[in-house]
Amino acid sequence: MSTDPTSSFIESAAWTSTAEPTADEVIEKQNLIKEILSSQESLKALVTRVQGVQADCTKAEADNEMLQSYVESVTKSLAAKGAQ
Repeated sequence: MSTDPTSSFIESAAWTSTAEPTADEVIEKQNLIKEILSSQESLKALVTRVQGVQADCTKAEADNEMLQSYVESVTKSLAAKGAQ
């Protein structure tokens, strides 16, 4: 190995050669692709679930506001009757 800084770059670039991948490398890449696709599907399912939960929360908040208004109305009505 020489002390020329470019020679180490050239030697380290050898891993990028266009040699055919081994069977193990192909299998590993296929497994990684399957894992990535599976993870993407899981993520899509989680996003869908989160959106559903957000919609449920929004509806629950609206329902809570309506109930709060009703409780306030009933409380005022009872207070007015009690003051008479």
